[in-house]
Amino acid sequence: MADEKKKKGSSRRGNKSNTYDDGADASPSGLQCPLQGSARVIKDHCADWHNHIDKWNGMNDAGFNIINKIINLRLQAKSDGQRKVEVRSVATTEAEFMSDEHDGMPEGLEALCEQLTTIQTSMATLMKKMAAITKHFQGVEKLEQKRRNPNMYASPMFTSWSVDKFVQASQHLQDMYQQELEVKKVIVEDVAHHDDRDIMMMYASTWLHQPYIEDDAVVTLESMLTETGFR
Repeated sequence: MADEKKKKGSSRRGNKSNTYDDGADASPSGLQCPLQGSARVIKDHCADWHNHIDKWNGMNDAGFNIINKIINLRLQAKSDGQRKVEVRSVATTEAEFMSDEHDGMPEGLEALCEQLTTIQTSMATLMKKMAAITKHFQGVEKLEQKRRNPNMYASPMFTSWSVDKFVQASQHLQDMYQQELEVKKVIVEDVAHHDDRDIMMMYASTWLHQPYIEDDAVVTLESMLTETGFR
C-alpha cells in the first residue's frame, strides 16, 4: 500500500505544499500596487482554493494511514479468533468461548475510529469553506453585472478570464470535493465493521484514489492560479 500511496499522491496534488499569500501585483511601472475591489476578492479566493486543497490532501493522507491501521487490527483480530477456535479445549464451555470471542472490539480500534471521524469532520468543515468561495464568486459576478453596460460583453478581470469563468471553475471544484466527501463519510461509518480483506482493501483504495476528484481538478486550480498571477 505504501508504494501505491506514493504513486497516487504525486498525481493528485499537482501543486506545491506551500501556502499562498495574495501579496500585491506589479504595475506597468514596476511598482507594487495592491488590488482592490472585485479583483482583490477573486485573487484572495484563488489562493484560498489552493490552500484548502493542500490541507485536504494532507488530511487524505492521514486518513489513509489510519484506515490501514484499522484494517491491520481487524485482520489480526480475525486471525487470532481463528487460532482460538482451532486450539479451544474440549473442556471449555460454549458460554465461556462466546464470552471470550465477543468481549469487545480489538484494542485500539475505537481510538482509530475516533481519529478517522475527526479527519472526516475536518474535511466537512473545509468543504463548507470551499462552498463559501463559490458563493463569494457568484456575488462578485452579480455585482459586476450591475456595473456593466448590458450591451457590452464582460471584460477580463485579470488576463483573459471574466468573473463568470471563475464562478464555473470554483463550482466545478466544489462539486467534485462535495461528492468525494460523501464517499468518505460512508467509508468512515463502515470500514471498522468488516473483517473481509477484499472489502476493507477496497475502502482503503477508494479513500486514497478519491474517484470523484477528476484529473482536471489540478488543471482547473492551476488555471485559476495562473490567471491571477500566482504562477
